[in-house]
Amino acid sequence: MPIYTLHNIQIIKVILTMNIKLILMHLLTATLLFFTGCGGTGDTEGTGDDTNKIIARAETQNYNVRPNEEVFLTSSNSSIGEGTVTYAWLDTDGILLGTESTLTWNAPLLDGDYTIILVLNHNEPSQSTSSITISVKENLSPFASIQNLIQQSHDGTMQDVTYICIGDSTRVNTLTPDNLTNTSRHIFEDINASLQNYNVTSYLVAQGGLMFKTFNGDLHYTVAQQGRSWINVQDAIDKIPNDGATSIVDVSLGSNDYSALFHLGYTSEQIHLEIKSQMMRMITTIKSAKPQTKFLLTSTNPFQDWKIASDTYLNVYKEVAEENNLPLANFVDDIMPVRGSNDFKSWYLDGIHFNEAVGQPAVSSFVLEKILPTP
Repeated sequence: MPIYTLHNIQIIKVILTMNIKLILMHLLTATLLFFTGCGGTGDTEGTGDDTNKIIARAETQNYNVRPNEEVFLTSSNSSIGEGTVTYAWLDTDGILLGTESTLTWNAPLLDGDYTIILVLNHNEPSQSTSSITISVKENLSPFASIQNLIQQSHDGTMQDVTYICIGDSTRVNTLTPDNLTNTSRHIFEDINASLQNYNVTSYLVAQGGLMFKTFNGDLHYTVAQQGRSWINVQDAIDKIPNDGATSIVDVSLGSNDYSALFHLGYTSEQIHLEIKSQMMRMITTIKSAKPQTKFLLTSTNPFQDWKIASDTYLNVYKEVAEENNLPLANFVDDIMPVRGSNDFKSWYLDGIHFNEAVGQPAVSSFVLEKILPTP
């Protein structure tokens, strides 16, 4: 990537702070920045005659992020006539970050405030700049970007904000193997009821027995399952508006994968790798179609009497969250009573599904506490 000289960076800073059109026209053209861009804060009006006057504006949803968090920036241009528009995104050291109308930027590992400059060039003599300052904080909640999105939906500054819950029988109403009525849909319904107050649209994409492998459209682990009609990842993708920038996908799958693989003779280590691989394939598939989607991982219900299985898929969730900088609503470690205690057992309807009196409201309240904006 080209690095611009100190002289050029000083020129850009003058433009951003003084907003003097004559300086903008003569000095910016001398920088050889023949790119264009749009920005948000620190905007300057474009130079040129009235027919070519432009205003660049850089925009993002995330002004406060954690180290290495992915930030999506867009350009918004106004008052542009006919002609060629080019873009240049720069950091304050003059390093060129991108030349498209959008920019995906990974936050640095060190805390601090980082400014990204956008230069928009229209028909050569007409230029405009904008800047965005993004604050990077290690101790920022991993849920901050989700909270910010929901707050913007509540304020009316963001439209089409969508929450999608992906799950299995721990999220939908089904009959359990013991022929008990499982009312797990109440977890989603509680979350949905609260999100409606923030103008967020919610969808449930869940099915009893659903596995990551099945959801990804692969051949199923058993012959019996191959003949069943399943929902798949496209059902979730179809509910995500535009490029996903206004969407939150909450994932809670894995217990069925473990059971099926265990009965096929897989070791715990093999099951761990398989579930992790399938989880990442699902995330990658959604992001390929809707690249700006935000993901939330919610720990899967632990088996009441099968600790090694429960530990395996919980550890998968922890690894994927840490390695991909994703928020994890880990109610298993954070709020569930000690395994084997009477309080622990009080959460359950049967060996895997939570009851309506204790377990389900505890999970929905925990997730809402994580994702709703703080007062």
